[in-house]
Amino acid sequence: MKLQTSTSEEHFLEACTREERDEWAAAIGEVVQKLKPHETQTASPSQIKGSKSLQLHNVNLSQVVDSMYDVHTGIRLCSHVEQGSSYTNCFS
Repeated sequence: MKLQTSTSEEHFLEACTREERDEWAAAIGEVVQKLKPHETQTASPSQIKGSKSLQLHNVNLSQVVDSMYDVHTGIRLCSHVEQGSSYTNCFS
């Protein structure tokens, strides 16, 4: 899953299983809905299902990442190096 900010900063999320991916997508969607200003239009489920890209505006990705972080449930932030590339704000 790729999240891209308005400044073209990309955040990649990869789950170990399809079930975990679906859980993540639901959790991220819930956080985005909680953080989104009330006046912003919400896409209908049929619009989301028919599209591989969901455009959300006025969402602070840093707030989403901070809201997902929970050391008590095992979701920790860390850095990761793979094949010479360094990744920050990784979840374990």
